Amino acid sequence: MSEILEGSIQFGIDKPIPYFQVSDEHRIRFGYERMKGSLIKQIITETYSNDSFNMEFLLSVIEGNYIQTEKTNLGRYFKITNWKEVFHKGEEDVDYINVIVKNIDLKPLIKYITNVVCGNERESFIIFYSSDKIIYVCNDVIDIVSHDTKFIEDFKSKYEGIYDTYWVGRPYVE
Repeated sequence: MSEILEGSIQFGIDKPIPYFQVSDEHRIRFGYERMKGSLIKQIITETYSNDSFNMEFLLSVIEGNYIQTEKTNLGRYFKITNWKEVFHKGEEDVDYINVIVKNIDLKPLIKYITNVVCGNERESFIIFYSSDKIIYVCNDVIDIVSHDTKFIEDFKSKYEGIYDTYWVGRPYVE
């Protein structure tokens, strides 16, 4: 699995999503039921306003002699010219390959996340990250994880009543 945010977050199909690898003061979650295009754009723009960011996504799952390649449709949104494939020895005879793409542009990122959350695009097992923040997106949530507790605290104040509080104060049990 790839390690992000100075090695404290592991991203792989055999690990919990980043949101469940940190405590409440390092995370915030937005549920799809409150997400609209303009709000998604605002959240993503504020999260990566001054950062260069990358993406990492699942490309293939390898089980014995069978290789299943994920259909991501990411080429519709991102100009992918600088990628790196990373092989991971998974648990229980299931291995996988993730792809890391450096320097993702903000505009296609907003378009991709909006389409996934609004149900117009197939979700991928994917994260977007900078040196101190991670966005995990699927068709029902947008999670933001950061070592910068002030950033998360400010987001929670700004988006009070909008962000999802179901997991606040609850431990994650696999």
